[in-house]
Amino acid sequence: MFKCEAEMQKWLLSELKKVCGLGELILPVELEGLIGEEHIVARNYKYCLDALNYTYLISSDENISLKLGDILRPDLLMYSSESEAIVIVELKNIKEPTRQAGTEVSAYAAEVRSYLPSLAGSDIINVVISNDWPVLLRHYVFNEVMWHKKNILCLKPVFHEQCVRLEVVKPSLLVEGDISFGLAEEHLGGFHICLYDMELYSGGSRERLDLHVEQMKTALRYIGGKGNSQGNNGFAFLWKYFHPHSLAPYMITVVNVAPFLTLERFLKITDVEPESVLGRLFEVTCEHMPTGHGASIGAQQDCAVEFLEKFCRPAPESFTDWSNLKTLIASYGELVSFQPWGFFESAYFDALNEEYGMGRYDVAANDPVLGMKVLQSLIDSNYQFINLSYYNYQPEEDLD
Repeated sequence: MFKCEAEMQKWLLSELKKVCGLGELILPVELEGLIGEEHIVARNYKYCLDALNYTYLISSDENISLKLGDILRPDLLMYSSESEAIVIVELKNIKEPTRQAGTEVSAYAAEVRSYLPSLAGSDIINVVISNDWPVLLRHYVFNEVMWHKKNILCLKPVFHEQCVRLEVVKPSLLVEGDISFGLAEEHLGGFHICLYDMELYSGGSRERLDLHVEQMKTALRYIGGKGNSQGNNGFAFLWKYFHPHSLAPYMITVVNVAPFLTLERFLKITDVEPESVLGRLFEVTCEHMPTGHGASIGAQQDCAVEFLEKFCRPAPESFTDWSNLKTLIASYGELVSFQPWGFFESAYFDALNEEYGMGRYDVAANDPVLGMKVLQSLIDSNYQFINLSYYNYQPEEDLD
């Protein structure tokens, strides 16, 4: 359709002079009635489209870097007057744009924040216009939308009524096959924070900590707030522990997505070259097996301790995956409260809204039963998880 990206840019600039906003060049699309991952992509699309009715050009293929020597040239940088947002447009006219378009947009967004440091992530609209949407580019966009809440609109130039117009890439294309996240229990790592009551040593009552449940719930909210500020995705449960020999009448179970363990999904969509960056990430993961118990989730625990240590002795234990953690809850626990963050928070509030829509107005904002139900809907019990600890395994190594 275009000989080069410069020709595509020339066309777009010419058309923008005839309209009030980029949105007028986009063909209508039906985004209602979708469910699951497609619904999440569609909701992201609608947010972006609403910001494109009135747009004003700021720059076109100009260096926006404030740092001398750096070159960052977004194809189009625009302002949305209705949304008071920045719109970054990246054009691709090559056969295999792979992930490059997405990573470039992220770099431009970071540089825009050097001008506007308080600009919220939701006030940056990313638009990628490409003739081709290969699997790695779709995979990149899907992950950015799903896990990092980036606003990305995917468009493709097409002929329509003897004119070139922009067509929205269908949400189904972004989530088809193995591109979707396919969350498994093995992707989730965490631990129990045991709330030890040392007065039980001297015959104290196991009910003493009942007086501090509100403080425990506050600690839970603090964990969630810290998780959101760090850009994590996870959840936590407060629950009463009924094991008769335990000195911890209550537990808080904190769980995050273990990002390195999700690398195994690439094995299902592409070949991994050992010398590539992806291959080296695989090597690091195989050798060190980071299971999601790093400094990030540790910082969330530290937030909780500030509220908990005033009335008990909190101690993290049982560093394992969600499958093992939930087994203890099911065996000895009574759920008290639920706190999600990141992607899990969005899914939980969608479910909560559905409950209210069905007239169940007594469901609390921190309902742990609903939280467990949401997790069951998100985690694929049939997911075929590939244990990367065996990725480079050679049987002859056992003979050494």
